[in-house]
Amino acid sequence: MRPIRPPLLLAAIALLLAAGSPATRAQQGPAEAAVLKQRMAERLPPLTQWKAQGILGENNRGLLEFMAGAARQPAAEKAVAAENADRLAVYGKIARKNNSTAEAVGKARAQQIAAQAPPGSWLQDATGDWRQK
Repeated sequence: MRPIRPPLLLAAIALLLAAGSPATRAQQGPAEAAVLKQRMAERLPPLTQWKAQGILGENNRGLLEFMAGAARQPAAEKAVAAENADRLAVYGKIARKNNSTAEAVGKARAQQIAAQAPPGSWLQDATGDWRQK
């Protein structure tokens, strides 16, 4: 199993979402990849707002989590579940293309998310502890 290099991860995600690799096209048509990309883009504004409000954080597996004690609105729960499902689908596709695992891809993506997160974001470190950037 090859480790995923973080600089390559963003490029791989962009390629898979934009046009799809041959492996991706075999499992998912270009139209489906475009729909996935659009869904993720549409969810971005409310997810960004909830993260800024401290309702959501980015865990060390590249997924969103509700912060302890945060009010769980049905719309937020639905959006988080959908976003995490789409992220896992993307991580799985990248993993198959790179002979890796979705878990390894998610952990690499979590590091990228943490590095790019704005101040005030809640992030889970590799040990599982939460900290505010």
